[in-house]
Amino acid sequence: MSQIRAASPAEPPRTRCTGPVQRSLAGAILLLLVGCGQGDEQASASDLPADVLYNRIEDARVLKDPQDTDGPRLGTITATDVPADLRQGRGCRLVQGERLLLLANARGAIARLDGRILRLRIGGPLGPSGGFFVADGASVSIGRTVPAAGQQMISQGPATVSVGGARDRPIEKVDADWACS
Repeated sequence: MSQIRAASPAEPPRTRCTGPVQRSLAGAILLLLVGCGQGDEQASASDLPADVLYNRIEDARVLKDPQDTDGPRLGTITATDVPADLRQGRGCRLVQGERLLLLANARGAIARLDGRILRLRIGGPLGPSGGFFVADGASVSIGRTVPAAGQQMISQGPATVSVGGARDRPIEKVDADWACS
């Protein structure tokens, strides 16, 4: 005769799904259910209308250039912006059409960068071939084409200007005229 014994309070009652095979099967079913939810999201993205899908792809592909949204870094300066010590003696000017962009002499330079007037230090040779100027968070490099051997450098001509130094903006290139007296 078999004896029936009662379960003790410290021992939980046994169920039919407690074996290792049953636990593995329950885990596999759970993983399948979790994986099915991810597949539905991908399927819904591919079911978008063509124009909506195109716009989403285009928005992700086209990155806005900070230069396009913030405007040019090098702005126009006026006579009232120029301190007295930069008005005296020989110097050089960077102009674009009728706009004065930078004024320099042996004491330094002045320019409007990112909307504010900045006093720039001379960071390299200054003369008819160009110059290099620096300030906190800004640099302006002006270069002219070097004349061929036997030709003299004229005091005025087209120059390429590189405005840099800002961590959040790419180097900006500007075409202007550089003249020294």
